[in-house]
Amino acid sequence: MKKIITLIAGLACITSAFSQQTFTNFENASMVIGQPNFQSLLTNISDSVTRGPAYCAISSKGMLAVAEQSGYSVKIWHNLPTRNGQPSDVQISLPFFAEGVDWSPDGNKLIVAGGNSYIYIWNSIPVVNNQPVDVTVRIYTNSPQGVLVTPNGKLLISERYNHRILVWNSIPVINDTPADYVIGQPDMTTTSTGTSAGKLNQPWGLDLSPDGKLLIADEQNHRVVIYDSVPVASGENATVVIGQTAFGQRIAGISDFRISTPVGVTATVDGKIAVSEFGNHRVTIWDSIPQTNGEAATVVLGQPDFYTGTPFYPSGTPDTNNMRNLYTISSDLNGRLFLCGRDMHRVMVFGDLPTDSADLSVSIKESSAFLCDSSDVVYSFIINNPGPDTAKSVVATTAFPSGYSVDNVTIPDGSYNLASGYWSIPCIAPNDSAQLIINGLVQAGMAGLTITTYANIINSSAIDTNLNDNGTNVSVTILTIAKPDDPIAFDTETCFGSSASLSASGSGTLYWYSDVDDVTPLDTGNTYLTVPLTTAGTFYVEANNGCPSNNRVAIDVSLNPVYNESETDAICSGESYTFPDGTTQNNITSTVVHTSNLITVNGCDSVITTTINVNPVYNLAESAGVCSGDSYTFPDGTTQNNITSTVVHASNFVTVEGCDSIITTTVDVNPVYDLAESAGVCSGDSYTFPDGTTQNNITSTVVHASNLVTVEGCDSVITTTVNVNPVYDLAESAGVCSGDSYTFPDGTTQNNITSTVVHASNLVTVNGCDSVITTTVNVNPVYDLAESAGVCSG
Repeated sequence: MKKIITLIAGLACITSAFSQQTFTNFENASMVIGQPNFQSLLTNISDSVTRGPAYCAISSKGMLAVAEQSGYSVKIWHNLPTRNGQPSDVQISLPFFAEGVDWSPDGNKLIVAGGNSYIYIWNSIPVVNNQPVDVTVRIYTNSPQGVLVTPNGKLLISERYNHRILVWNSIPVINDTPADYVIGQPDMTTTSTGTSAGKLNQPWGLDLSPDGKLLIADEQNHRVVIYDSVPVASGENATVVIGQTAFGQRIAGISDFRISTPVGVTATVDGKIAVSEFGNHRVTIWDSIPQTNGEAATVVLGQPDFYTGTPFYPSGTPDTNNMRNLYTISSDLNGRLFLCGRDMHRVMVFGDLPTDSADLSVSIKESSAFLCDSSDVVYSFIINNPGPDTAKSVVATTAFPSGYSVDNVTIPDGSYNLASGYWSIPCIAPNDSAQLIINGLVQAGMAGLTITTYANIINSSAIDTNLNDNGTNVSVTILTIAKPDDPIAFDTETCFGSSASLSASGSGTLYWYSDVDDVTPLDTGNTYLTVPLTTAGTFYVEANNGCPSNNRVAIDVSLNPVYNESETDAICSGESYTFPDGTTQNNITSTVVHTSNLITVNGCDSVITTTINVNPVYNLAESAGVCSGDSYTFPDGTTQNNITSTVVHASNFVTVEGCDSIITTTVDVNPVYDLAESAGVCSGDSYTFPDGTTQNNITSTVVHASNLVTVEGCDSVITTTVNVNPVYDLAESAGVCSGDSYTFPDGTTQNNITSTVVHASNLVTVNGCDSVITTTVNVNPVYDLAESAGVCSG
């Protein structure tokens, strides 16, 4: 079956390539487990002392299990220790020394290899001391050592003295279940040693790399062999060797590429390879998985350089950065290294914890709980992050177990390695999730067998605050009956907001689902009535007689509209309107609201509420004024010229609302004035004309034209003639007899005048002009004489 991997744009956050931990030569360990401090070598029986730790394993749920070789027991910490010498929570005693230990991928099962040729399996996490074992498998061989459970559920046990790796396609659930095949030997009966690519010599530690390569610490060949993937049958060859320059060699040495008696090997999630060397008392680290034989390591722990192999260098006493007689090595969720030292009676931890935190969880959704031979199967894997921080460089493992064939993989978020089962997600923001979907097929011949699919989180940049939900599994027992044919069903339709009645025919019981991958059916039977629908959708029906049909048949439900609408329209005052139900209302002069009850062509009830607004029809009268002789343009654009008398004009319009309107305009004529006026001033006076012009010292007649605009805005001319009234300055004389009186022109009377008088009379003439008359009054004498005269008599 062709395998297809489909990538779909998913999470918005993207991070660059990451490194869990950065190790340096001869660096100090960050913590010690099994001793109160780095300098002690206690061997007393205690829950905080590890006696001859041979193998350690960290589960996806954050639990640590340490197999004690000389302590004949397994110690378990339900949470990874956070301080030196932290006591264990549970201890399980064994009848013989404990050699190897591992957890199932979901973290729920514990598998221990005992030196008495037994494999012990606990189907649940031990929570009390000496909790009884659930399954035992005696392999009738000598010294099972390393234990590895792969993401797809295979169990690998290294048989040290039979020079091979036993492989079970799934973790045994029945006592003494035989292995399915071997690695390192051509068949199940051969037990010879060798240095070729297909042989082993006292193998011990095992691990799987992020790209699916199997790593085996081949102790007495002084090498680590690398298989491109976990072999699926006996007799397959390794492809790369570490510690030797070629297959066929068996040289113990000490350098950056030579190793001596490697007991343990681990691959971190970011691709580092760490090998624990019993003979050189050190850990050698490769920054990436070697691609060619004999590649040199990049970092050494426990020694100052690649050419020193002193136990407890340099003093011979234990400290934070030295070691002796190493056994196996493992790595945890954050890439820290856990090194078991049998003769150190301790587990040394190298690396630091991150500072961010996030509560990641993983879940599995299966397409069906009823599977048969050749059934299609779909699993959806979901990782949630409720926060509080973004979890970066998240890695989970999951894979279809033996008995399933992968058809295609859909990856909305991150990337997936089909060979290893490693699912890498750049980051998951708070309150976000990532999804992986694997489609496949149940292989023929699986009827009656139980298949378990695992998923677990193995890396994150953040400290996981709750590790209990970091691993899960789904088990299905494959049924033994023949599958029914696919049911027959047809698409249907319903009204918006109404239920749809679905029907199908087929053998067995029909199961109805809302999704092609759902496990829990909505209902069973030949018909199914949906909930009221407001969106079109697809439902699925499956025939099941104990086994499901090959396919779930899709039924598309379309929705016919149900109108419950409000609409608004407008008309001109006095017009008629026909509503959607055909009702017509005439002579509408104010707002009308009308409800139309309809049944659409699809048979769905509908209500349309129509509001009719009334637009006004205008019949307006307006007036305007022009100056006599001017033109005027009316509202309809008509222009009339030389208007000298009142004009009345009707303009006919259609408004923006489409209603007929009339504007009657009356144009009145404002007069234009051409006036003549006269005025008089006294000689020498000034005069201001109507246009504001002032003329000074007028001594003769002036004619001036004033050009004005009236209050109506019309041009007018006023011609003003200014006449000059005379101003008199006269002198007169008069005479009176001495002692008489005289009255002057201004009415003044002067009495008893006896000498000349000069008097000025200031007068205003009949034209309003000032005049002066200067009167000089002369005095005539009056004589009173006595005289004598003589006459002649007679």
